Amino acid sequence: MRVVNGIDLKKVVMLVAACSIYLSLNAQQVKKENGTINSKKYEGYSIVIKDARSRVEDFWLAHLEEYSNVRRKRDFYQIEELKLPDSYFPEAVFYTRIIEKDSLGKIWVALDAETLLGGEEGEELVNEALEQFMGSLPAEYEKNSIEKRIIEAKRVIMITENEQQALMQSAKNLSRQLEEVITEKERLNTTLENLDLEILATKQRIENNKSDSIRSVSDLEKIRILVAQYEEDLKKLN
Repeated sequence: MRVVNGIDLKKVVMLVAACSIYLSLNAQQVKKENGTINSKKYEGYSIVIKDARSRVEDFWLAHLEEYSNVRRKRDFYQIEELKLPDSYFPEAVFYTRIIEKDSLGKIWVALDAETLLGGEEGEELVNEALEQFMGSLPAEYEKNSIEKRIIEAKRVIMITENEQQALMQSAKNLSRQLEEVITEKERLNTTLENLDLEILATKQRIENNKSDSIRSVSDLEKIRILVAQYEEDLKKLN
């Protein structure tokens, strides 16, 4: 399949088809991991996304905006009103960091249990939901990447179709111009033929004019001689 602007459309289709496989392959990569926020230790969860840290961070913050309010702090983000499936505790606060690990992006998230009003039972429920939520991130990231590729591929298709339409219109214009040039050439050829005939006719008129001029000079000389003869005869009579 054709590659347009660096995008292999066949590859994009294959990636879409492989999305469900990717979901199952990445569901068990969540790890419990402690982290420190403002000199205080929190027990949280982390997961590595197989892409550069900067792109993972862009995805993670955009993804969080669909489920929560996010505030940037010094070296971390504070998450409020996180709508986790089956465990929405609007008063709960979470902390998250995006860390580079082996040139990949690692997302770490922890619940601030002190902000949770649900007690230990609620904390356990939230952490279970958080772990599940974290486990869905690789698949979400891959789907997001595929969607971007599809959007880019569609953009390239639209550009290519516009280019094709422009080329078709250009072909029509060129064909019309060719017809006009051929017509003009035929007209000029006819004009040249007429000019050739006119040149021949003019040359003939010139030759005729020369002949007439020679005869005219000869006739004029004869008349002068005749006049002179008449004058001589007239003198004799006087």
